[in-house]
Amino acid sequence: MFVYALYLIISVAQAKTIEQFWTISNFTQNLDGVERMALGVNGKPGYMTSINAERGDRLIIHFTNHLNLPTSLHMHGLFQNGTGFMDGPAGMTQCPVAPGHTFTYDMMLEDVVGTYFWHAHTKLHLMDGLRGPLIITDPEEDGEVIQDQVIMMTDWYHEQSDNILTAFQNKDTNPEGILPIWSSGLINGMGQFDCKYATSVCTEKQKWIFQNVEPSSTVRLRLINTSGLAAFFFSIDGHKLTVVEADGIRMDPYEVDALTINIAQRYSVLVTMNQQPGNYLIRANMYIGTPWTNTPSMPPGMNPNVTAILNYAGVESNVSPNIPFAMEKLVILDDNQLTPERPSQPPPVGPNDLVLLYEFAFKTLPGDTYKKAYATVSKLVPSLEANPADNINSTTTIAPNGLAWDQMFSGSFKSNSSNPVLHQAHSQGAVWKPAKSLNAIFLTKGQVVDIVVRNDGTMEHPFHLHGHVVWVMATGQAKSVADVPTVYKNQNPLRRDVVTIPPCPKGEDGKCLEASVRGGESAGIKNPFPQAVEGTWFGYSVLRFVADNPGTWSFHCHIEWHIASGLVVTFVESIPDIQLLNRSTVSDDTCSSFNDMKTWKQEKKGIIRETKKSDTFIGWREHWPPCSKRCEDGAGSAETGLARLVFLVLKEEESIDISLCSDGARLLAGVLWLKGRGLANKETGVDGAMTVKEATEDGIDGDVWNKLGSVGLG
Repeated sequence: MFVYALYLIISVAQAKTIEQFWTISNFTQNLDGVERMALGVNGKPGYMTSINAERGDRLIIHFTNHLNLPTSLHMHGLFQNGTGFMDGPAGMTQCPVAPGHTFTYDMMLEDVVGTYFWHAHTKLHLMDGLRGPLIITDPEEDGEVIQDQVIMMTDWYHEQSDNILTAFQNKDTNPEGILPIWSSGLINGMGQFDCKYATSVCTEKQKWIFQNVEPSSTVRLRLINTSGLAAFFFSIDGHKLTVVEADGIRMDPYEVDALTINIAQRYSVLVTMNQQPGNYLIRANMYIGTPWTNTPSMPPGMNPNVTAILNYAGVESNVSPNIPFAMEKLVILDDNQLTPERPSQPPPVGPNDLVLLYEFAFKTLPGDTYKKAYATVSKLVPSLEANPADNINSTTTIAPNGLAWDQMFSGSFKSNSSNPVLHQAHSQGAVWKPAKSLNAIFLTKGQVVDIVVRNDGTMEHPFHLHGHVVWVMATGQAKSVADVPTVYKNQNPLRRDVVTIPPCPKGEDGKCLEASVRGGESAGIKNPFPQAVEGTWFGYSVLRFVADNPGTWSFHCHIEWHIASGLVVTFVESIPDIQLLNRSTVSDDTCSSFNDMKTWKQEKKGIIRETKKSDTFIGWREHWPPCSKRCEDGAGSAETGLARLVFLVLKEEESIDISLCSDGARLLAGVLWLKGRGLANKETGVDGAMTVKEATEDGIDGDVWNKLGSVGLG
């Protein structure tokens, strides 16, 4: 005990504070040969902003938003135990950070070591480039590795995500909900698009090179998939991969030739440089078609075989790579064969614990404007407690042990960014009645929770639970819920925070096999689950966790298009303890600024279409954060500048950076904006409301003034 206490004292003494200042902006980037506007940090692409820390450090990120729309930041894989307000998902734990404002993320890194990543958690900003590595080490655990290298894989779209999302969420043009396929794949921010298919200026890009690796050395590669949709098949020609970590959990060494890394998953692999010195291809092949995507074809110019170079020291990096790739000889990782280095026996499920059946489907119901994801969650109860009227299906049966599934809800998730879920729970406590659209599941402190995730589709789904890692108790395919195992022999099962839910087995017609196809019966299962409507075979995973982290935590598919479609449920852990969490002033201030400032919405190429009147107006420049287009105001006269501003707004094709306009143009635009709302500009001393008549008297055409009002400028 004394030695352990001494270790804690030393650890605390060695802990440090890592403080970073981030400014988020939208600027031109060229990652695969094709230029596009993309998001980044301090003027650099997101992948270039790496957080490197040690266990026990304090991490502070001052996150300043210079976009023209709100956003937020999430540290994927961190538990945020006691700091749930720092988790980041907009509408879940915080309001998004309004343009021109700063949110300070402040957290302790006490209970995590390994490979993680940070990313935006508002809309699809992750896919616009706001993502990067987060590495937490423990020198006493990690030992000596000559080189430690991040390899970040991602898909890359040439269009802004908002534009693609608008087309995706249109039941008229996309009634089947076909997922938009990426344009390129990137390794550490570098990809190669085939320029002959480019519709804009395109320049040839080189491969990323892992340079000057010493022969006979062992390197640690930290593999991170930060995609919105793509999974990768990773290997290095001629070299074995020894897996030692999955999603921040250290594993007993397991040697393979290649592995699949799904969206938001991470692996650490040790690679020994035991080949003839030369150059070797690092391969990250992107999966296309089922079960990975529901789009069988690739867009023109997209090369799914993304490669980089492993370069031995003493060899020129432009020398042709050695050794052809021999796929038929590969040993491929099955992550269910991984064993955590530190055993962690899952606690048993008792009478006061919770067993859930989680089903989901994609459909367009009356009133829906696009094909949404609907989650249906039922709990296992004694048959006498089941409500037949609410049951998951009319043919749900009672198991031999007298249990039945009782439906809790069925719905598509939608939160309110102006009033986050955690804020509601924290403020209202036991009297809180969450909106149906939050798909809320209440848990008591210490409760053991089993989630039987059933996948009735031909696509796999990478599910992630915030605030926890889960034990993967079982995974497989079945034709009846009664065939899903209920007794689990593995005393040290795989633990991770992103689990791939397998698809159903499919027939020659591409659809799930009918339940009449034999196999997988429940023989030998002592206490089977109750059945539900079966119909076809399905894939499943049984996940277990303990409700030991008070907060409101998202459980969602990490395919970004599916999050946007509503494939999310909310675990509300221990309301009494949620109310004890420290709710910092930055959380409330962020909601105030988000709600009080005008809300920006974008269409097409970024034109602002809607605003809200500001009750507490700080300065009109805050309402014009940096955008994409220079204000070309000729000789710099106020009239010319304002005319250019009006033209761009009404044309609905471009956004401007008004800070680049002449002083006269900015002053006149600001005065008119303020006058129209009866607000005082402390810089000019102008107050009072401006009517159409007054605008006309000031030389501004009344019709133009009315049009400005229709888009929030008048």
